[in-house]
Amino acid sequence: MKRITRKQIAIINHRTSGRSIGAARIQEIEFENNVPSYPEKKTRQIYPHILKTAAERKARIEALISEGTLNRIQITETILYEYPGIAKSTIATALTDGKNPKYNRFRALIVEDENGVLSFTNEN
Repeated sequence: MKRITRKQIAIINHRTSGRSIGAARIQEIEFENNVPSYPEKKTRQIYPHILKTAAERKARIEALISEGTLNRIQITETILYEYPGIAKSTIATALTDGKNPKYNRFRALIVEDENGVLSFTNEN
């Protein structure tokens, strides 16, 4: 293992905003011309199956609402069954936001009748 000089430690501390580095971290750093070269950062994983289905999920929610026979709970359970891995709160938020003109993401506002059935407002 190569010994690290005080100057090299100062460079490391400067680049890490003064946070101390454990011995295991220092061993991973290689030096070229007294400048540390850090290992590549791990990139965040992107889940393409989730990104791909967002538009499909919105279309499916619109289709369920336009049927005009399902309530909020039935729509939520249907979407959770068809799209595993999505959070229940995501669907609940979309349905709640659909009632507010400021946050609506659907083609029309969602209204709830006295029986709890969701449907779209008339598009005139």
